[in-house]
Amino acid sequence: MKIPSPEQRLCFKHNKPIQPSKWLEGYRYRGCFKCNQEFCTAPEVQKKRTLEWETNFISCTKHPDRRCKRSLFLHSRRRLCSSCHLRTSDGSLSNTHKRRRNQEEYKRSMKRRSVGKHSTSLQGLKLFQRSTGFNLGV
Repeated sequence: MKIPSPEQRLCFKHNKPIQPSKWLEGYRYRGCFKCNQEFCTAPEVQKKRTLEWETNFISCTKHPDRRCKRSLFLHSRRRLCSSCHLRTSDGSLSNTHKRRRNQEEYKRSMKRRSVGKHSTSLQGLKLFQRSTGFNLGV
């Protein structure tokens, strides 16, 4: 589907171009940046969603027995539980989550290497071998 030029896809409320992503989602009359900001971050909308989330059990769209994440619901009214938020539609972890988890594992392993039992004990053995000239065979 071809997206029309910004002059042809103006928002009726703010007279600004409708965002391309919103246009592809089917928004033809509203969906400019200002509309999106009003929908997501207006204080009265946030208060209304907070009250709704606290008083009612709002379920995840895929798991009716689980409650949706509060932050996602308050910010953009997305009804996903924490498991769905990290996973794609086929059930695998999202790329950003994989990348973040790999970075954390790498940092942890580097910290273990520098402080861990093996590195200090081997350094002690190497120091002993260098100072005495006696090889322990390790």
